[in-house]
Amino acid sequence: MPWLLVECCTAAAVGLAVMSLLGVFDLAAWTALGGAVCVAVRNGAPLDTLSPPSGWPVVRGLAVTFAVAALVSLLGPGRESQLAGAAWVLLASGAVIGGALVAARAHRRPPRVVVVGGREDISRAAMRWADGSVHVIGGVLVSEETAHLQSVVGVPTIGGLHRAAVWAVERRADLVVVAPTSGLGRAEMRDLVADVAEAGVRLAIGEVLDDVAPHRLRPSRLGRSSVVRVAPPGRGGAARALKDVIDRVLGVVLLVPAAPVLALTMLAIRLDSPGPALFRQVRVGRDGRQFTMYKLRTMDVGAEQQRVALRDRNDCDGLLFKVYDDPRTTRLGRVLRRTSLDELPQLWNVVRGEMSLVGPRPALPYEVSEYDDVERRRITVKPGMTGLWQVSGRSNLDWETSIALDLDYVDNGRLYDDLVIGLRTVGAVVGSRGAY
Repeated sequence: MPWLLVECCTAAAVGLAVMSLLGVFDLAAWTALGGAVCVAVRNGAPLDTLSPPSGWPVVRGLAVTFAVAALVSLLGPGRESQLAGAAWVLLASGAVIGGALVAARAHRRPPRVVVVGGREDISRAAMRWADGSVHVIGGVLVSEETAHLQSVVGVPTIGGLHRAAVWAVERRADLVVVAPTSGLGRAEMRDLVADVAEAGVRLAIGEVLDDVAPHRLRPSRLGRSSVVRVAPPGRGGAARALKDVIDRVLGVVLLVPAAPVLALTMLAIRLDSPGPALFRQVRVGRDGRQFTMYKLRTMDVGAEQQRVALRDRNDCDGLLFKVYDDPRTTRLGRVLRRTSLDELPQLWNVVRGEMSLVGPRPALPYEVSEYDDVERRRITVKPGMTGLWQVSGRSNLDWETSIALDLDYVDNGRLYDDLVIGLRTVGAVVGSRGAY
């Protein structure tokens, strides 16, 4: 309920305040703006560890904004100034409440987890969550009945399934995660669920669906059995068409104010070093279609021919080629790369429908020629100006991580995620993380 109030206040307040400043009171504009704001606000919600992100906040935001816009339309002209004042009050209230909740989420400690399974299961969980997102504070060995304390890769571990609930309480665990390879039968699982519930700790089955986002999972019944339905990966036809339309419209909206910046930067490039201001390169788009991608030139003319001589200095693994402190980069080019201004011309590729604002990293033809069947799934969607690869480190990422992030987006990405990635991109660009 608190988040419903924040979403309603923020949607109505931002819609009214911004439109009052612009002197525009358009029903469609309010609805679109309110929906976008609600998506952004909901991203900061302190979600429960096991609760999948819901699309309902977006629907609620659209409904509330639409209702407010319709009400203003019915009131007629002359009421805007009064409503604008109320809007600013709501905006301030929503910002304070929302900011406090976002800050609370940012400082929330990672969940404390006890893993039930074999030694390999406990070790794998500790390695998988070594990034600190989850704190594995204990393990329970199903196959061993022993009372003395052991250590599995540094995780305090005991033996005996019947001790799992007590151990979870002693370790002050938030969650007990059962490995799918633990070999528990139906009766053992039923007893474990009852014991853990009585101890006041939650329980989950982990690992088997790691690559599937929660929004694709649907608990269901099959006869007397409990099953989890998994929605197919990727976007449906309607969602893909909507994304294409949004990309092109926003591409035009962003390209207009970017045009003067591009003109001045292109002039500076010509003055800084000999050669054209634009760099053209063939990349691979959706379904393997090749296109010419545009960037501002950041290297000396002939840099592609010099690449062979720099093979031994490659700072990336796999098929990626990046050289830290590349000698081919011009003085101005280093600035353009750190600020990501060199990628602005790609807005034209977005308007032409060859790229998306958010998507996998644009691949080179020689990279695609060496893809395996799994890696080829990257090119089933349009490449993006930004994506999970950019907000997660860009050139600092190894090849395996880059591929994993792109496949995660291809399989699980939604319009909601596009907005979140877009917002995170601002921070990545400002911080210049992995940009060289």
